[in-house]
Amino acid sequence: MLLKKIKEWLNKKHKKIAQTTTEKLNKSHQTINKLIIIRSQNNKETIETSYENLFFVRSDGNYCTVFMKNNEKLQKKIIRVTLKKLQNELSEKKKIVRCHKSYIVNLNKVKKVTGNARGYNFFIDDVDFSIPVSRNFSKELFAFIEN
Repeated sequence: MLLKKIKEWLNKKHKKIAQTTTEKLNKSHQTINKLIIIRSQNNKETIETSYENLFFVRSDGNYCTVFMKNNEKLQKKIIRVTLKKLQNELSEKKKIVRCHKSYIVNLNKVKKVTGNARGYNFFIDDVDFSIPVSRNFSKELFAFIEN
């Protein structure tokens, strides 16, 4: 009985955090037209996109899939670079943050945050799946959103 009440309380707590985070993100969306250049590990390939067109990056070992908008369509390009290297290159970009061991996300593209006792998920328009937010990154990420 007590365990059930604790689970219900945690669920309510995480749902409320998710709802307020969604509201804060939607209020803080900014239009930034800076160019982002992503270079491969060996500097032979590059991907150029604007800050506004970058949605998120998903890691797959030594490769990353970059999801971006090109000619009003969501497009994905694969480049040989680790997510850690990419995170270091994009660290100066204000709203591009790492939220999971396999994802870097542009917070301007997050439309909704959901959560429960197990964790949080980001939802982005034009993407038919959610992006998980790791517990390791959630406290740091939500503190960043607060500012």
